Amino acid sequence: MTRVVVKVGGAVASTVAGHITGLATHCCEVVAVHGAGPQISSEMRRLGLPVEFVGGRRVTTAAGLDVVRESFAAVPLNVNADEAASALAIGLEAEKILFLTDVPGLLLEGAVVPSIDAGEAQGLLDAGELEGGIVPKLQAAICAAKLGVRAEIGETAVLA
Repeated sequence: MTRVVVKVGGAVASTVAGHITGLATHCCEVVAVHGAGPQISSEMRRLGLPVEFVGGRRVTTAAGLDVVRESFAAVPLNVNADEAASALAIGLEAEKILFLTDVPGLLLEGAVVPSIDAGEAQGLLDAGELEGGIVPKLQAAICAAKLGVRAEIGETAVLA
């Protein structure tokens, strides 16, 4: 049976359960990893705390740490879910890792890139041409692809 790791972004967690169940029912052994990003940001804003990201990763102040802990506890404690999913896919020798998110894939000049070579993707990251949540997703996909796991961010295949 095919083994697939699915990283589910917090923004789409409630809408992709059927897709994951379908994979598990019809073709695959599925490991799902999810984040709590939107929930953390929402709660921090509600409490009047600043929400800041650098390189697509949350900057957590001492004041925000309690909110992060509470949010993680409310959805299962995790680390950066993109990195965790990539590490799991590599360690479990998964055939594929899928990053399901609220964007259709890697967007360049307003269009979805159907596929990108890991070297070219790394070049975009190194040049600082990308920002936000795609940065850790692309880093995780590059790592997985280079170590033999087929990686897809939405409709974008990341190739070794």
